[in-house]
Parts: sequence; structure tokens; C-alpha cells
Amino acid sequence: MKRLALVFGYGDNKKENLFLFAMQLSVFTLPAYFEFINSLALAFLTLVWIFTLKFSNAKQVVKNPLAWMFLGFFIWDLIGVLYSTNTSVAWTEIEQKLSFLILPFLFIGNRGINC
Repeated sequence: MKRLALVFGYGDNKKENLFLFAMQLSVFTLPAYFEFINSLALAFLTLVWIFTLKFSNAKQVVKNPLAWMFLGFFIWDLIGVLYSTNTSVAWTEIEQKLSFLILPFLFIGNRGINC
């Protein structure tokens, strides 16, 4: 069991372990046949990140120019929905690109994880 913990990076900190588990779950479900499985894993990862977020990490996200770049990309896509003639397809595209907004914020905000 200890060898398994070393392979997957689990340590003594339960919050870090939960975040690592949620991150691994979302990565392993990426090639899943049903898209909602990966969406649920990403939602679980986001909830774990919100509940384990330290205020200093939130400041780190706001100060990072890379995070602003991803936010700008997502806002650009939202503006594109206003000019779309087929809004149902446009909102589906926004839903699919939501992970491009969420995942960078999760990784930027959790640089303190020791693997």
C-alpha cells in the first residue's frame, strides 16, 4: 500500500490527497466514451479546489498574467456567441471550452502541492 501511495503521490496531508485524487480522476476520465463522466470529474475537482483553496493561492491566481490570458480567451469566445447565428451550437462550444478556463486556474492556484 505504501508503494501505491508513492506512485500516485499521496502523502500525509488529506487535503492535498483529495485534490490529487480529483485531478487524477479527471485526467483518467478524459478519454471516456460518455462526456458527462469527465464533466462530473472536473466539477468534483473544482469543488475540491474551492474548499481547499488558501487565500494566498487566490492572490497568486489574480496576479498571474497567464490566468488573465486564459480568462481573456474565454471572454473572447463569449463575445463570439453574441455574433453567432446558431446560438445552440455556440453555447455547446462554450460548455466544451469551459475546461480551458477552469483547469489553468486550478493548476495556478495549487503550486504548493508537494508530489
